[in-house]
Amino acid sequence: MNFPTSTSFTPLANLGLHTPHLLNPAACNPTMDLVVLLSPPDGSPDRLRAPQAWGSGKGKGKATDTRVELWRMGGNRAWEVDVGGVIAGMGWSRDGLVLSLLVLDGDNSKLEHRSVHNGQVVTAVPLTMVFGTDDRAAFIEGRRWCKLEWRECGLDWEDPQNGSAIMIIDSLPRVTPVEPPQPAVLNPFAKPVAPKPTGPHPNLATFPTLLSTPTRPPPDILTLTPLSGAAQTLLTGTLSLHSMAPSREVLDLAQISDRMGGLLDAVLRGLEAAEHAFRDGQKQTMIWREELETCGEQQGMSHPEVHADLFKLLMTITKWEASLDSAYRTIGKLMAESVIPALERIVLLLEELLGRARAPRMVGLDETAVKRAIDIACGFVKLAEQMRQDAMHETLASGEWMEWLKYEIARIGHDASAETMPLATYDLKLVWSYMTNGFVSSVFQTYFPDLPLRPPKDELPSDALPARISHEVDLTSELRESLGRLSRRKTNAGTTAAATSPANADADSSLTSAFDKSLPSPLPDESISIRPESPDHDEDVGESDDDASQSGTAGRKDAEPAEVKRVMESEPWVWANTLVKACEGLVRGGIGADGEEPTCQRVSDGLYDERHDKTRKWAAYVPPSLRELFLLCSRQTEPAQHSAIKLNLADASCLALQFFDDVELVLLLQSASKERYLLTVDYSALNESLIPLAPGNLAAGGMGGLPDLLNGQTPLDLPISRCRPLTPLPSAEARSEAEAGPQGPQGAPGAEPERIAIALNGRQGRRVGCVMMGQGTDVEVLDMEADEDAVLEDEEGEEDGMDDDEHMDEDE
Repeated sequence: MNFPTSTSFTPLANLGLHTPHLLNPAACNPTMDLVVLLSPPDGSPDRLRAPQAWGSGKGKGKATDTRVELWRMGGNRAWEVDVGGVIAGMGWSRDGLVLSLLVLDGDNSKLEHRSVHNGQVVTAVPLTMVFGTDDRAAFIEGRRWCKLEWRECGLDWEDPQNGSAIMIIDSLPRVTPVEPPQPAVLNPFAKPVAPKPTGPHPNLATFPTLLSTPTRPPPDILTLTPLSGAAQTLLTGTLSLHSMAPSREVLDLAQISDRMGGLLDAVLRGLEAAEHAFRDGQKQTMIWREELETCGEQQGMSHPEVHADLFKLLMTITKWEASLDSAYRTIGKLMAESVIPALERIVLLLEELLGRARAPRMVGLDETAVKRAIDIACGFVKLAEQMRQDAMHETLASGEWMEWLKYEIARIGHDASAETMPLATYDLKLVWSYMTNGFVSSVFQTYFPDLPLRPPKDELPSDALPARISHEVDLTSELRESLGRLSRRKTNAGTTAAATSPANADADSSLTSAFDKSLPSPLPDESISIRPESPDHDEDVGESDDDASQSGTAGRKDAEPAEVKRVMESEPWVWANTLVKACEGLVRGGIGADGEEPTCQRVSDGLYDERHDKTRKWAAYVPPSLRELFLLCSRQTEPAQHSAIKLNLADASCLALQFFDDVELVLLLQSASKERYLLTVDYSALNESLIPLAPGNLAAGGMGGLPDLLNGQTPLDLPISRCRPLTPLPSAEARSEAEAGPQGPQGAPGAEPERIAIALNGRQGRRVGCVMMGQGTDVEVLDMEADEDAVLEDEEGEEDGMDDDEHMDEDE
């Protein structure tokens, strides 16, 4: 092949690297002069060969992380981060602010979106893709990649309509964000720790949401094309779709799902903080109770007798009082300002989904499932409100308890000869309530039981879910219930209540009503039908006080720990798990009904690349055993129309290829004399030379069967538009020959495999290209817009003009 003698493109910089790296075809940032380079995992020979890798302490041959480095094309490194696993593909968002990485960590795969500013993870999306050992080895060596491509959706977000749930929520006060729990003891002299970036709650890892950015991301679509199998499309790179072109209804549903995910995150974070506050407050109570019980055991007293002699507690209680007050006030504030408002807004969103489910065009939304999700959310609101009331009651009871302790301490230590006596300012009912409930067994132990796995992953069984919430109020029944409560008589609310001990049964009914708020009850409202408790459960709860009263002997330490009695309907984590699953199923059902999954046709061998525009898809393919270039043009019509052409490479071999823009295809060729050239082909001018293919002939073999379809066609000469000879890299070749030693040329045992790759950016204003050759230690950056020949001609013309001016001045 005769290559042109021109020198196209203009060299900008040369990135000198100390260790071998990998260059992905999508490494160039589309809007900034930045390029991403990958350093293989520590277990690969290249990473272990680096001097700094030997002293890293990670162990020889141990595969750990892949280092992702962002370089400025001027030659400076912006940042570097370690990613746990193998990078199988990457792609930049259209605005260049997010770097998407396909990461393989063991048998798991995920899609990480990282910020261009610091490399921190913005969002991570778990995937279900499975890759074999050969594919993983190809990713580590950089021989093959999965393609990640961001495209325009064709639609834009619509503003919320008047009366919609999103507009109503935006008009309401914002839900108070939940701050992460702080440690109980802060060292004022300790070095301040930077807050960790908080992403979505782990329970929402698979919940369909949009990309988390400071501003609303554009509705772009990320297409993930694996080496084999079906391609995946994700709206904003996070929300999985089943169609390459989502409808307007799907975009609206995606906005509702994203808003719902943020509210669910507030609910889950609020439950975490509430449980942490409860555990922290219970620590001090447990310390004091165990101290008293130990003293009683040493004196031969039972636990109930010790609890009855609590007035002998003659020690300071300031820390205990402060921890209890802070814990219950925190729980009440979280429920009132974060959890309950978030749940109320979720109900508004579900109500809108109910209206959309009744529309004929939203066939994926199940009206029955939406109603059930609304009932779950309403039931959760009832439970959260009961927790808020219990927290308020425990705050008052614990405060009066502390007042009583202070009074008893002052009374015992009072001088008998003094005339004045300490004044009793405590409320006896609240003191008794905390003594019999909060001190021994708090009602929040029913909400947050001591389980081996916290938070629990359980869900409400189907027969325990609310069947229907009655929105109609029966005035007669409401008045009768109010009259019964005013008369302080025990009414049966249709829910399970713990049986009282014989001592409490003989107590005054007025005191019993004060204790009701501290007794565990699943829900205070009878408008929700809850699965009734088994008869054995009532007996167990009723006998718990008797068991506690007879367990004050020293032999109790050797006894087996008692089994935790759980009331699933009273645990907020169980309701939260059920609500998350119900909402996720609704959204995925509504989105999944829109279209079919796009199929993927990739070639297993050879060089391949493709490019999409609004009406056509171009594909370039060079088989491994042929020196021919095949171009395929597929028009996106029904049925699809395919046409192809075969171009002759003569005696040159193709080392890399990539589409530059809608006009040019870039090839890296090596001639028979081992000279390398970077050239472009104007493939848009080959429309008239394309050969139509019969419908269905390409479906069987894909691009791999294209050479057989064009076997009888005469190949055309390669139409070269621009060309530049690439000078060899002496440092890389010298290092290769030195390591090869007496074994012979490159490819022999002891020699490193040469890494050849190109990465291009064809966007207007940022038309650059990066070429990697050698062993991955040198990357040449080229300006693909300006040709060096034209620049030299302009400079020579300017110099000639300056010389002419000087001669004219001398003549004068």
